[in-house]
Amino acid sequence: MSSYDDTPRRSSLPAALDNALARQFPDDTLDSYASQQALEVLDRVLPHVEDVGDVIHTLFPYDGPHSADTVADAARAMAKIGRYLNNATQRERTLPYGSSIGTVIGNVKATLFQLDQLLDQLASAALHLAEDPALYSDQVPYDADIPRAKWMAARHDADVTTAMQVADELHQIRPGLVTWDSQGYLPVGGIAHQLEHPHALANQLSHNEDEVADETKDA
Repeated sequence: MSSYDDTPRRSSLPAALDNALARQFPDDTLDSYASQQALEVLDRVLPHVEDVGDVIHTLFPYDGPHSADTVADAARAMAKIGRYLNNATQRERTLPYGSSIGTVIGNVKATLFQLDQLLDQLASAALHLAEDPALYSDQVPYDADIPRAKWMAARHDADVTTAMQVADELHQIRPGLVTWDSQGYLPVGGIAHQLEHPHALANQLSHNEDEVADETKDA
């Protein structure tokens, strides 16, 4: 019985990643100085890469430093990886075994569970903005007939309302990703939870290519 090993090969991974990064992140289109620094580090460690996760940790160290730039870059990288998966899985040869399908489902499921926390923290950030006295909105046009202070207050109030609406809508979306039990420990609903069963089913699938080859030869 053959088995599918989805562990990246050390011999091919560095060159493949080097080429991919050169295409996706040319020096003149990097979104932030932080990413440029990360790629410089990557050039030094790439020959020693054992797993693609090492590249992610090099570009975006879990413990930081964290900044608005690095967070935005990580979100952009997430979108690019999603685009890659959508393109690559159009070809049946990229999903040759049940285990390869299960690996993708499992990691998509894990990502959705993580997005639940991310949306909660984005909502908290929006509420924090609502408390910022420097916040203002372009939704309120300047009116020369009212005192400037009153206009500035109205502009601020409009953006406070908008920021609170952002937080509220993000909280409303979260149950669609995952719904937790009354204790907040076990998932009981949402897309992430619904992927549990197809993930388990895909991991049950196996192949006996040797037996199929023998039957074909006998026929």
